[in-house]
Parts: sequence; C-alpha cells; structure tokens
Amino acid sequence: MASFDFFRAYFKFDFNKILKTIAGKWGFIIYLFTFIPGTFFVIGFASYIKWLIKGKLFDKSEDSLKKYPLPFQISGFMILIITLGYLILRVSASLHYCIVLFPAYSILTGFVAFKIWKFYWGKLIVLLGIISTAILLVGVLLFLDRSGGHPYEYGISYKTLISWQKEIQKIRHKGECFDLKINLIDNDSLDVQSVYSVLNKNYTCGPGDKIIPTQVNISWNDKLMRYEHTLSHSITQQ
Repeated sequence: MASFDFFRAYFKFDFNKILKTIAGKWGFIIYLFTFIPGTFFVIGFASYIKWLIKGKLFDKSEDSLKKYPLPFQISGFMILIITLGYLILRVSASLHYCIVLFPAYSILTGFVAFKIWKFYWGKLIVLLGIISTAILLVGVLLFLDRSGGHPYEYGISYKTLISWQKEIQKIRHKGECFDLKINLIDNDSLDVQSVYSVLNKNYTCGPGDKIIPTQVNISWNDKLMRYEHTLSHSITQQ
C-alpha cells in the first residue's frame, strides 16, 4: 500500500517489462528507491507494536505524545485490529479493500520520515523515496494512456474504447447500420458485453438502413505493449 510495488498485482508477469518500457535501463535502479516508503511503513508499524508491548494503548500524557503522537497511536491501532479481523475471521473479500486505511498507512510511514528529517541523510532518503515513486507513477499513467489499458486486470481503458467508437462512426455512411461483432484475439479476460456497449453507445439503426456486419478484432500486442484493433465489414442485406 505504501510503495510502487503495488502495481505488481496489477501488471503481474508484465511488471518487469513495463518497468523497462517506462524508464529504460534506469527503471530497476529507480524501482529500488521506491521501496523506501514501504520500508518506512514497516519500521513505523514495528514501532507501534513495540509501543503495545510496553503495555500502552492510548496515552495522551505530554511525554508520550512527544514520542508517539495521538494520530500515530490511532493509526497503528486501526491497522492492527482491522487487518487481524480480516485474517482471523477469514473475511471473504480481497485484502486490497484495506486501502480504506490509506490515511493510517500514510501516518505510520510519515512518522519515520519525520523522525529522520532532521538529518541531512534523512532528507536525502525521504526525497529519493518520494521522487522515485512519483517518477514511476507518472510513467505508469503515461504507459496506460498510450497502451490503452492492460489485459491482466481491467482490460481496455474507457478512453480507448471511446476513440474506437468515434472511429467506427466516422466510417459509417448515411443510411448504413453496423451490426457489430467483437472478436477477442488471444484475450479472454475482456468483458465483451462492456466493450460492445461502449462501441455501440447512442447508436440505433433506422428502418431503411443497410445492415452491414462489422467485426472488431481486438488484440494485445505483447511486443509493442499496447491494445490494437482492426475493422472488417461488408454489406449483406437491405
């Protein structure tokens, strides 16, 4: 939750390839620095466990608040109790729903960053963690924009489908009606009905239109790392 490595769950086996695509030979070097925020979180959570071992839960005394501010104590408590609840009760839901605790993750991560910020090397480490994560995050967003999505998780982006929809409507002449068929090439992960509903959005055939079967072939180009499509159509009936 606190590091760029979250995207490993999104891209799965393509993670290293995408890392190289967005940052070249420097990708893995920058990637190593993105573990800094995650490391801060681990240290912060360990600090909270140490706090609990001392037999303290919430302590608002002046001395305690200087070392362990109340937001830190509350955040650690929330993360521990809710995560244990998931595990012990075997809640039938993916753990990524714990992202609702993102403010708490951030506070535990920032707790360590704040502690070392007074040192020159501390500032350097914190900035390296933030900048490297920001660089790769922007790189991922630009990659997804260029590639039109990614097949392992959510498939084609809505923006890409809208651009294809406009392309289909441009080649349709007056008095023609396209009967769309979606053909997924080596890609069964897409929701065909969702793709169809976007490509055919706000489009109805008139009673006298020519019916033109149109096939939209969709594939993922593993070499170029992007979605591609082709159209094939022919007039069959009046």
